[in-house]
Amino acid sequence: EASYTWTGDLPQVAKTILHQHAIQGDITECQQAVCRWQAYSRKHTEHPLSYDLLYDLLIDLERLYEEGDLSREEEESLAQSFNYFIEYSKSLLRKIRDVYPPTNKAAFSRLEMMLKCLSSLHSAAIFKKCCPFHRELHSEILSLVK
Repeated sequence: EASYTWTGDLPQVAKTILHQHAIQGDITECQQAVCRWQAYSRKHTEHPLSYDLLYDLLIDLERLYEEGDLSREEEESLAQSFNYFIEYSKSLLRKIRDVYPPTNKAAFSRLEMMLKCLSSLHSAAIFKKCCPFHRELHSEILSLVK
């Protein structure tokens, strides 16, 4: 089964361990969302995951984020993961016809969701905070898609 069909569900035992770790480490919900995004987006570059899953993680991160929730170090680490995801996505867009053939409906659907993820990321307050100088994403993506 393709890795991009995985919904991101973890076994209950794993969820329990992560929950205990979060409680014992005094990890906030926002920090947990950051960790989830970083782990899943990094894994995505090795084994493509569902863009629906990544989109949901971004929405959750944006929902939980409030100014001052993260340390400067956490913001820098998150910025690295955002930039890594963007660069990986751009590398796929450079090979758009091979990776997302227009005749393959499932591939085209993945392309749509990837673009939705990039759009959501670009408009997110947390992205603007962590990557204040990365304002040209929209035009970069447009030039790759054309």
